[in-house]
Amino acid sequence: MWKPPCRFCFLNTTRVLYRMKASALLNRSTVTLTLDDVLLRFIRGRGELGVNIAPARSPDDWHEVPVVLRLLEGNDEVVPRSFANLPRAAYALELNMNRLKSFFTPAGYETRQQQLAQVYKRDRAVMREWEAEMNARLRRL
Repeated sequence: MWKPPCRFCFLNTTRVLYRMKASALLNRSTVTLTLDDVLLRFIRGRGELGVNIAPARSPDDWHEVPVVLRLLEGNDEVVPRSFANLPRAAYALELNMNRLKSFFTPAGYETRQQQLAQVYKRDRAVMREWEAEMNARLRRL
């Protein structure tokens, strides 16, 4: 029986839904866990650790955990969409797991999807502004 690493013992899950072995070519590995009514996907690659979450009833509706946490906190700033390492991801998940689970309950999820769409739209606009500013600076060189 698979057990999560010690840092993730608070998850109380033993079901690995999907596990992709590390690929030397892509330098990437993926593990997807099922936890009550949510799915957690851990993606390691190129020096980053991505943690995504989706409702179990909509397994194709993935969202980055930092983005969802930002929405829960009411923060308007653009945040990194990955974690620096496994301990930081474990710490963020342990502190916020109940809030994340309640975020993905069926009641009101459509409203939350619209809120997430607005966050993604705002992030894209900020990224376009940054790109324009960087391109303008490069042209001046």
